[in-house]
Amino acid sequence: MVNEIKKLGLKDIKKINHNLSYDELFELEKAMGEGRVSSNGTFMVDTGIFTGRSPKDKYFVKQDPSQKYIAWGKVNQPISKELFDKLLAKAKAQLSGKEIFIQDAFCGASEKSKKSVRFVTEVAWQAHFVKN
Repeated sequence: MVNEIKKLGLKDIKKINHNLSYDELFELEKAMGEGRVSSNGTFMVDTGIFTGRSPKDKYFVKQDPSQKYIAWGKVNQPISKELFDKLLAKAKAQLSGKEIFIQDAFCGASEKSKKSVRFVTEVAWQAHFVKN
């Protein structure tokens, strides 16, 4: 796992929490003070002004071969490779030097077409959200 983190360009990672169970994530969320437990036992997080999902915040680098398979418009918006690289560097800097959470998952309902995805987050509740 350490070599994979280096490939991602993350530096000085304090601890890697890889594919933790629901219970492990729940205990860490509480221990790290990331939110609070509701009266029915679920975990609640205050995300401040950033509530809900952002369906219009989907950006893709417009390049071959993928650009011909993307339905461009208000939802799927193009960005330049230069902007992507700048945002990626910012994300790497944000995650470096911290304890991180990694969740390996799949998207897609079909065995034939499912895609592997890896989420790297800096807080347990985000990893728990992704796991759900």
